[in-house]
Amino acid sequence: MSSIKISVLFFGQITDYTLVNRIELNDFKDTDTVLHYLKTMFPRLKESPYQLALDKEIIHENTLLTSHHTVALLPPYAGG
Repeated sequence: MSSIKISVLFFGQITDYTLVNRIELNDFKDTDTVLHYLKTMFPRLKESPYQLALDKEIIHENTLLTSHHTVALLPPYAGG
């Protein structure tokens, strides 16, 4: 069985909590598992608003992952 390798990107003020803008993870089967891990690794994420994107599309529910997916945590933003 091959390993699932994904990238996780952090943007904006979220990088103030993580101190990095990218990490690589292995063997996470879905986005809920990734989020649980990230909130354990970076506890301030529990209190921070953000949106979750998978391969540049905002998602609102748990999604299965395969290798080479990119998950991104996007902070709130204002547009004009």
